[in-house]
Amino acid sequence: MIDAVAESRAWQEAGALFVRVLGELVQAPFSVVPERSATRSPVFVADVSLSRSDLELTLSIVVERTSMLRMAKRLTDSEEVEIAESLVLETANVLMGNLRASLAAEELRLALGLPEVGSPARGRRRFDGAPLRARLSVASAIVELDVWLCATSAGARRGG
Repeated sequence: MIDAVAESRAWQEAGALFVRVLGELVQAPFSVVPERSATRSPVFVADVSLSRSDLELTLSIVVERTSMLRMAKRLTDSEEVEIAESLVLETANVLMGNLRASLAAEELRLALGLPEVGSPARGRRRFDGAPLRARLSVASAIVELDVWLCATSAGARRGG
């Protein structure tokens, strides 16, 4: 099943999809930027998954606190940490929902999970151990974030 995802147009075009959707959400143009060598801290991680009995795709958004707060200020006129975190969780949910729709158009149907707060270490272990993965660093004038997307078989789920 991982091979079917890897060969799908949805997987191959996920980066462009995410850049477009982020631009619409944040109401600012996004572009791909060079991957940062190390994530600066403190960071917030939002995880969400797509799954079926034999496969799990996990998306993690990794964002610095300062960047997350700028996004919240732009969208809600608030700099409260809880609001900013909720926005990042919802952003992960929207990105994965769009990927789910793209995969479904290719007859690859997966159930969307609920977004949850992740951790950089757990996300990194899952990402590094996945047989299929993509990492994208994107930025606008408002926010910079990393998107980690990986696919694992059912037997390899929840590694860490």
